[in-house]
Amino acid sequence: MTAGEIIAEADALKPNAFPVETKLRWLDELEGRALVDVMLADWSCVPDMKLTETKVPIIRPPHDRIYQKWLCAKIDAANGDFDRYQNSQVEFNALWRSWVRFFEETYDPAAGYFL
Repeated sequence: MTAGEIIAEADALKPNAFPVETKLRWLDELEGRALVDVMLADWSCVPDMKLTETKVPIIRPPHDRIYQKWLCAKIDAANGDFDRYQNSQVEFNALWRSWVRFFEETYDPAAGYFL
């Protein structure tokens, strides 16, 4: 699924007026978190990771719903709807923990294994 498709899904769930560039920046934030915090990548050595609408993010199915939930939470927070934000964040956190657990059990980031 491309970043553009992820954005379209999030927009269908949470209609909003935020530009695509803002949502791509939010997705980049999550990509950076995945790369640096979980995959232990040296951010300065990762070339051209900036997402565009046609790029496929690094977290693949079946865990890729993380991106949709992340965008929904960011939209809720930016709209000041903190009750919905809290619900969206709970869903995101569950998916994030599941992916982190999967990644750590499947790969050994400290040994240099990288997707």
